Amino acid sequence: SIYELKAYIQDVTLVGYNIAFDINFLNRACEKCLLEPIHNKTVELMNEAKKRNSFQANYRFETTLKEYGIDQRVPHRALEDAKLMYWLYRQMGLK
Repeated sequence: SIYELKAYIQDVTLVGYNIAFDINFLNRACEKCLLEPIHNKTVELMNEAKKRNSFQANYRFETTLKEYGIDQRVPHRALEDAKLMYWLYRQMGLK
């Protein structure tokens, strides 16, 4: 539930690819449940890829993964996508 998610993430930094989409989705759920929106600090991997690879063919998640040597199909399932974002984060050398 959104209650459990908010309790779990507390004030940690959230990492994602096009993370604004996810935060907006979650904040709509917060609004429906009369909860405060999520205001966590975020790391936007797509913007980082755009800064580092300005001549990349496109910035779809799968294309960026391949640019960083991660040759995996993006399943668009929460846990699997999160694992891929973790590997991308690591390959980008972010901390």
